[in-house]
Amino acid sequence: RELHMYSVGEVKTAKVAIHSIARIAIRLKEVRRECTKILVSLLSHRSDVIVEESVVALKDMLQIGSEGERRRIMKKLVRLVEIVKKPEAKASVIWCVGEYATQISDLAPDVLRKLAINFPNEPSDLVKMQTLSLSSKLVLTNPDQTHLLFQYVLHLAKYDPSYDIRDKARTLRSILTRPGSLMFNFSKRLLLTPKPPPD
Repeated sequence: RELHMYSVGEVKTAKVAIHSIARIAIRLKEVRRECTKILVSLLSHRSDVIVEESVVALKDMLQIGSEGERRRIMKKLVRLVEIVKKPEAKASVIWCVGEYATQISDLAPDVLRKLAINFPNEPSDLVKMQTLSLSSKLVLTNPDQTHLLFQYVLHLAKYDPSYDIRDKARTLRSILTRPGSLMFNFSKRLLLTPKPPPD
């Protein structure tokens, strides 16, 4: 409760308090539910900084939560994809959508659609990289709804000023657009491998 009070105070202190709440929740199972409630409540805070730090903290906590709890939190995070401005926070939301796309299959294609619309104007390479990763994960898990979006994002990335973005798009294109190839056969293992929970 004391950390909760600090999490809505002065910005520097709030950042430390938010990440401390997440670390406590990861290490102590007994207080995990309460810590998750606190962080989820901070998603509707009026301060952008507090919302963004809460998003980053929740990313780690999602890996250890139950499937029902994860879906509930993801529904709230998905709403923030257009609101959050900090690249690390926005990339965290996108990573979460890609990582748990099968659990939010009704929401994930719409998130990709919104990101694809803004892809050329997105200033952050980090967000663009996560958008490319999201599109590749969705085309593997939900090809009927996302194949055209995947092709569109790859096309936009082909002309991006960043070498890294163009290289990643080229790599994903070579892996995912050649059915029957060795890389295509291993693409699910390559791109959809479960991540270990944080320590």
